[in-house]
Amino acid sequence: MSYMSELVDMSHTASSCRDEQVEEMKGLKSTSSSVFLLSAMSLGVGVFSLPTVMNAVGWVWGMGLCCYFGVISTFLMLILLDIVKHHNSKTWEELCRLAPVARLVSRISLFLSLLMANAAHMQTVAGMLFDLLTFFVTDDYGQYVFGMWQKVTLLLIFLGLATPFCFTDDLAALRHVGSSVAIVVVLLCAAVVVSSCVTIAQGEGLPGGETPAAVTDFKLLLSNAPNVCFAFTGMLNFWEVFASLKKGVGVDEAFPRMRKACILSSMLVLIVYLLVSGSSVLAFGELAGKQHKGNGYGNVLYNFPIKNYPVTLLCAALVVVIVLEYPVINFPLVSMMLNIQSLGLKNRVYSRHFLSLGGMLIVILLDLAVPDLPDVFGLCGSLGLSLFCYAVPGYICMLAGRGPLSKMVGALSLATGLAMTLGGTYFILERIIKSHH
Repeated sequence: MSYMSELVDMSHTASSCRDEQVEEMKGLKSTSSSVFLLSAMSLGVGVFSLPTVMNAVGWVWGMGLCCYFGVISTFLMLILLDIVKHHNSKTWEELCRLAPVARLVSRISLFLSLLMANAAHMQTVAGMLFDLLTFFVTDDYGQYVFGMWQKVTLLLIFLGLATPFCFTDDLAALRHVGSSVAIVVVLLCAAVVVSSCVTIAQGEGLPGGETPAAVTDFKLLLSNAPNVCFAFTGMLNFWEVFASLKKGVGVDEAFPRMRKACILSSMLVLIVYLLVSGSSVLAFGELAGKQHKGNGYGNVLYNFPIKNYPVTLLCAALVVVIVLEYPVINFPLVSMMLNIQSLGLKNRVYSRHFLSLGGMLIVILLDLAVPDLPDVFGLCGSLGLSLFCYAVPGYICMLAGRGPLSKMVGALSLATGLAMTLGGTYFILERIIKSHH
């Protein structure tokens, strides 16, 4: 049996790993809990790179991309629910069988998404912690250069702290980390909006000029779209929330509640994103997300003075929870590799250890090769999430959906995902290569 066919036949995925956590929850019964869990997957550090997108393509195109991905991801989840009900699909695997090679692409794209997400997270918190440390030493930051060896040192410290959890097959001790990340990010979003409004009210805004309304450059639009895609990833948690609802309230009641949860979750995430990016560009204009002091490029949190202690303390909390989230993301990634039969690793004693260490090495190399934070987020969106969250669901909707609307949304989503995968990745890599010359 070939490697690819064995990859298709793997029985354990990120979904099945998270299903074990769903079992512990004993089922969801409230719509509010479902909305939170769906939103928690999207509410990550990617939100703080959105103002950079606004300044790259213009606030009209930037907000338009947010609305586009918010709407199309909602339609995809609603159409998939209809397909699940019509075909009585029991698992994500069964759903993917409705479209040829969908399972294979789903596996590969999920693997890339998880790997790149860990790289993006480590890139974010490494630079942030370095600047926090230099502030407490020098009462300022940006005086010391965050060079290659400093980055390697911090990454090794972070990964060293995460290593014991990566080597175990029981993540019960970290089962609340995902919720903790979402709570810290929401609090940071609130702090960003409030601080931006205070800046505007004090007349200290727009130090670098207004954000352009629209930049008519298709290349820029395509290379920045994956950054927005990175922020709308509710599809990653779609099946787990639905499975838990079925267990909690029964199959018949789960469908209407899940539809409501999908709509409310998308509205909540979109409102948060528009508030954060909108208030930031109003307050800081062209400098929003483009601070070059320290390691601030691509991160709007750096637009606020480090003596803004609510933001600074929450940034410190973000470093902690993101480091703890590394093994949570690493777990399904390694489980996928263990279940590739041709590798023969499943029953070997130290297989999880070697695979986890290999993943850490790739994360370090990626963060060294791609120093700009927006590029790391963009590659995660273009190489993995664009396929898993848009192309694969769109492909399923196009083939198995009922009615012209389902097929039209499916075709549009498939085209969007492929455009980001091919065009977005090409332009991002071109930008990275040029930055090294």
